Amino acid sequence: MKTIAEKVMAGQPLDNILVIDAHCHIGHSSRIYMPKMTPEYALSYMDRFGIDKMCVSSIEGIYNDCIRANEEAATFVSACPERLMAYCIVNGNYPEEGLALLDEYLDKPGFIGAKLYPGEGYGWSHHDIALDDPRFDAIYDKVAEAGKCVLAHTWECGGYKAAPGKMRRALERHPEMTVIVGHSGGTYDGHFETMAMMRDFPNVYFDLTGTEFGEIWLRDLVEMVDNDRILYGSDAGFLDAGFYIGKIGLAEITEEQKRKIFGGNMQRLLKGLNL
Repeated sequence: MKTIAEKVMAGQPLDNILVIDAHCHIGHSSRIYMPKMTPEYALSYMDRFGIDKMCVSSIEGIYNDCIRANEEAATFVSACPERLMAYCIVNGNYPEEGLALLDEYLDKPGFIGAKLYPGEGYGWSHHDIALDDPRFDAIYDKVAEAGKCVLAHTWECGGYKAAPGKMRRALERHPEMTVIVGHSGGTYDGHFETMAMMRDFPNVYFDLTGTEFGEIWLRDLVEMVDNDRILYGSDAGFLDAGFYIGKIGLAEITEEQKRKIFGGNMQRLLKGLNL
């Protein structure tokens, strides 16, 4: 049997291991040259890389309308429920709307949690709210009560609205809640802020999406972080999944570590949710 690295070098799909992409997007962004992520395109895209399951939120919810975004996500998941899952994207500026959306979608098949997007620094986003803003409290409460997870876009550290540490407020109130730290803070300092939060809370996960800006080699990261809480994510819809396939597949880490990161850890996370 070929190793994961040999598969990657040969340009072959990773069809000999479990691969779950924890961080993807559907729809289309005019700012990024990527084809629209429809169910049909997504499934062919997944097959090309050997991705077994994909967890998505809608780009529409970042730019414009969370109501339409979640309608799109529900339709997307229903096209192939055994391989496609979704996060319900909500805007913390409108907590009543967010709660109504979570009430509607968290119980639907295929929805695994909520997507939060602070949006700081992105003039084209309609979010722009800190992850520890009190208006998010009821959102976190609802997700924790439902036994689902949170995927939050994070970037930088400290006082930034999107800093990973801004989620401490929610985790101190709900230490059992499962949180995927989207991009793991993105930058070097953001990564260390994520790691500090992981040490304090057992259900916080390090998302590899966007970590090319963090200047930490994966071979070093696995020595610094609980290997059971590192997740493969591609940001597909904005970025190409192949980049992170290569980043993990060719890393100087063990086959066991690669298997955990590519799918084993996310599979365990999903089994721990109320699905």
